[in-house]
Amino acid sequence: MTSESVLKIHGTLIPYRVVIRSNAKNVTLRINADLTLRVTVPPYIRYEELDTILRDKTDWIWKAREETRLRLEALPRHSFAENDCIPVLGEPQTLHIHASNKQNVTITWHRSDQSFEVTVPPEWVDASYSQTLYEAFTEWFKQFGKRHATERLQEYGTRMGRLPKKLVLRSQTSRWGSCSSDGTIALNWRLFLGPREIVDYVIVHELAHLFHMNHSDAFWSTVEDILPDYKVRRQWLREHGQLLDLHRDRPSP
Repeated sequence: MTSESVLKIHGTLIPYRVVIRSNAKNVTLRINADLTLRVTVPPYIRYEELDTILRDKTDWIWKAREETRLRLEALPRHSFAENDCIPVLGEPQTLHIHASNKQNVTITWHRSDQSFEVTVPPEWVDASYSQTLYEAFTEWFKQFGKRHATERLQEYGTRMGRLPKKLVLRSQTSRWGSCSSDGTIALNWRLFLGPREIVDYVIVHELAHLFHMNHSDAFWSTVEDILPDYKVRRQWLREHGQLLDLHRDRPSP
């Protein structure tokens, strides 16, 4: 169960989402990659109590948000130009840009050469088109991610004894995956920029929710039965997850 609201700190409006977790014992705060705030709370907390906690934590929230903003600004940026590199399953792929007489963008992945061949309209050769290529690669990763995840879900789901009813790829800002009560698993397309073992961790994590719709000891035991090193993978995602995006160059002033 979730609800959304807004905090005002130093004149800045900071959207936040309250997530109620049955196994949560305390209130935890986390700044998302889009600089919004996620507040995880136990089911018994009162609104007045939460409001007091948030007011007491405004300095921490502001500092954590600024640290996240600066960290994001320091991340590598993609120009989507010739010889730029975009990772697929953690492996860098070199971009080769060609003009064509077509008016649409095409992306061809040469897996053996670890490269992308990208064709663009001729008038684009000397133009700034990073936004359009960002959108094209977003769609490419959604399609690739769905194919790759379908294979991995089949493999791990067969081992675990349960398969999802449906798989969808989304542009989520604060979650790598989710599993709904109707058996639908949703994955973040950005996940597929990361290493294979991290993709597998999220897939097994969501499959485990088909058995346990919580993060109980039984849930984590199910994950550990399949991935004994899941804690290492989970920690990698926590530390490096913000790198998994097609961060674009900022336009010149």
